[in-house]
Amino acid sequence: MAIKAGLNDAEAQEVVQETIIAVAKQMEGFKYDPKIGSFKGWLLHLTRWRIADKMRKRRDNVAK
Repeated sequence: MAIKAGLNDAEAQEVVQETIIAVAKQMEGFKYDPKIGSFKGWLLHLTRWRIADKMRKRRDNVAK
């Protein structure tokens, strides 16, 4: 997903690592409720935010 979004391999690997860390930190309080959404949807949401962060950091580094 990160590669398709335009990140390079190193950035994509960082997204995976950061997403897994975020999932691990939040799993203790995670309560599955299909009325709210699926685990997959939650995971995709976390991943999209990490991708957006990497894209923003890239843009900010180019602007400097």
